[in-house]
Order: sequence, then C-alpha cells, then structure tokens
Amino acid sequence: MKNIKLLIKINVVLILCTTFLFGIYKTFNTEEKVEKNEVVAMLNINENVFKELNKEELFKVLDKEKAAIYIGPYTKEYTQILKTFYNASKKNKISKLYYINIEEEKSILSYNNEVIVEKEATPFFDKLLDRLGSFTEIYTLYNQYNEPINSGYKTIYTPMVIFIKEGKILFTHYVKDINLTEEELYNLKEIYKLGFKKIS
Repeated sequence: MKNIKLLIKINVVLILCTTFLFGIYKTFNTEEKVEKNEVVAMLNINENVFKELNKEELFKVLDKEKAAIYIGPYTKEYTQILKTFYNASKKNKISKLYYINIEEEKSILSYNNEVIVEKEATPFFDKLLDRLGSFTEIYTLYNQYNEPINSGYKTIYTPMVIFIKEGKILFTHYVKDINLTEEELYNLKEIYKLGFKKIS
C-alpha cells in the first residue's frame, strides 16, 4: 500500500515537472517567433534589424528619428529589393530598418477619356502625402495610345525608401519595375548606400 502511494506521489511530481518544463519551452519558443519577424525570416538573415511600423509609429519616426524606412509590399516578389536595402545598410550606424506596407491605403485611378476614381485614398494616406510633400509623385495614367496623362492626383510609388534625420527627409528613392537585372540591383544598392551616407 505504501509502495502504491509512493508511486502516485512520484507520478504527480513527474507530471508537474513536465508541465513546468513545457511551459518554459513554449515561452522561449514563442518569444523567438515574435522576435524573428517575417521580413527577417524571408531574407534568411541572422540579424534582427527589421522592425515593422504601424500607422501611428510611422509618423513618430518621420518626425523625430534618424532612420531608413522601406515603404511597400514585403512579399516574396520583393525579396531582392529588401535584400539590397539590407546589404546597403551594412557598415552604417543604423540599428533598425523600418518597414510598412501602405498598398491598401492608396487611391486607385483609371482613365477612359477622363480620370475615374476607382477607390478613394484613406485619410492616413492623405496625411502621409502631406507629410512627404515634394517627395511624392504625380499619379500618372495612360490613354489608349499609351500617352501619359496627368491625373491631377499625388501618389507614392512603391517600393520606396525614405532616409530621414531629425525629422527631415534627406533622400528618397522608389523602384517602379521590381524585375531588376544584376547590374540594376548593383546600381540600386549604390543609391541606397548614398541615402545611408546622408543620414550617417
């Protein structure tokens, strides 16, 4: 009878220890997943240098920090652009590379003898256009003869990288065609390096 009670006690202790150890493992494993965000994972890099911004954080960074911000999608198709951005950042004293996707915020226009607003821009996007000022672009449309049409609207072509220092935008660059050759990627890296130099 004593042996049975002893075995029960041992089993209870083993169950409690196993539960405790599993809890510790789960905690550390979850923290690792949170720390290694999707961009870091996609680029397969060991440094946790990328930080995603929300809308509110974006304006705080734009107003105060010395930073480089990637604005645009970060799906697989954009891997080479993000990788080039990351490689250009090396040897610069920038601890974080920020990123935010604003595609759902933008207006969508079309042209059929007149400019048609398919989707209105969000208030957030309008505010961002105001903040970027002259660093925005004309939303260009094309008619049936492939001639450019000035829509009268402003936009942000993405992917775009913004380099800022103490709330002042010093340099921006956007890529309109993401299907780049090796030579074009090299040139893009040099452009990004110029941006990092301006805020160093």
